Amino acid sequence: MELNQGTRKASNLSTGDDIISSMPDIVITHIMNLLSIQDAVRTSILARQWRFKWTLLTQLEFGVDFVEGNDSDIWYDERIISRLLIRLKGPITKFFLHVPDEKELLNVKYLHHWVLILSRKGIREFTIENFDQIPIKLPTHLYSCLELTHLKLFNCQFPPAPIFGSFPNLLSLGLSHVTLASGFYEIISRCPRLEILELGTDPSDGFILKLKLFEIAKLTNLKTLSFPLRAVDSTPITNSLIFHLGGYFPKLEELDLNFFDCSFVEEVVSRELVCDSFSRVKTLTLDFVDLENYQKFAFEIIWGCPNLQALTIRASSESAISSYELCPSQLNNMTMGQLQLLNVVFYNFRGSENELFFIKNLLACTPLLKKITIYPYRCHDFGGYKEKLMLAEKLSMFYRASAIAQVDFQCSKPWYICSSFYLFYILVALFRCIWLWL
Repeated sequence: MELNQGTRKASNLSTGDDIISSMPDIVITHIMNLLSIQDAVRTSILARQWRFKWTLLTQLEFGVDFVEGNDSDIWYDERIISRLLIRLKGPITKFFLHVPDEKELLNVKYLHHWVLILSRKGIREFTIENFDQIPIKLPTHLYSCLELTHLKLFNCQFPPAPIFGSFPNLLSLGLSHVTLASGFYEIISRCPRLEILELGTDPSDGFILKLKLFEIAKLTNLKTLSFPLRAVDSTPITNSLIFHLGGYFPKLEELDLNFFDCSFVEEVVSRELVCDSFSRVKTLTLDFVDLENYQKFAFEIIWGCPNLQALTIRASSESAISSYELCPSQLNNMTMGQLQLLNVVFYNFRGSENELFFIKNLLACTPLLKKITIYPYRCHDFGGYKEKLMLAEKLSMFYRASAIAQVDFQCSKPWYICSSFYLFYILVALFRCIWLWL
């Protein structure tokens, strides 16, 4: 009987049933989303049952691979993208469009049509990366995407906000090289659930927006905030202004401040304001901060984050090395307790006395520290390499409050020194082969 049952099962499997084609649509959709758009469409030639399986796609990514991996005259065509959008059966949850710099300005007529279709298909993630010189003008249909949760734009012109337009479900907003037809407050005031706000922090960003702090201070649900201080409509920027800003975001967990091209002035700040500024921040990034002249502020904002776990510092490479040094008495007044830092990354390290003093005190106040990684500013000659070895020796002698803390000083040898060793070994092997041959 057991033999007969086994034979019956084997006969059922040998009937040629297509197990893959009989899978549920939700499984096939997941598989299609993992493929590129080209490969997903090519599955239509596999079998008759797969002719229209690609229409189950819910995520469309017209990225760099889509443009550069094929003939742009065939694939990167607005009409083809329109046909794809029309033929898709179900909802479209993700749309990513990359516009290369060699591409002519995208036809706004097609873009308006795409956004209108996406608004009707429940789009949730919408991203445009435009590397053309002329910014793309977005249509007002964008405000009709009521289910939109993630919006990221690069080199675009934001449409004017209509009277009844809003993003009630938007959770993250990323703007870079973006111009606004209306005020910034008119946009973010329509995003009551916004948790992530990332504004262009790259020095080459050419940030055009001018922010008033009271505009973003009303986003009480923010958990991630990243913006350049030069975009703030206030001159000069003071440390007290930044500490007061922290009090507006009780849920903030990640903060990225860019000090590039920013007129910054230090003020006397009360100890209570420093300690209560960023109580829930766990990740802090200070871009292009001048540690030579504003080291006291760097210490203040770090100790203003009592639950800080990850710290990233990109020191300004344009500031002149000064002889100013923070007095130990000033440091003792700021150290209210021990830091909870776990990982620290330091970029553009030049080995000045102020930077060494900063790292020395940071190591002494972090009993839970696991690793601090230091990237030197630059090294192009043999003398610079020797100087880095001396700096690494100094860093290794600093006291560490953590017994497991590692100081990773990225001091690699110049390329020509490494290549000389390789050349030496190649010559030795070559002479050995000649000697054996003779």
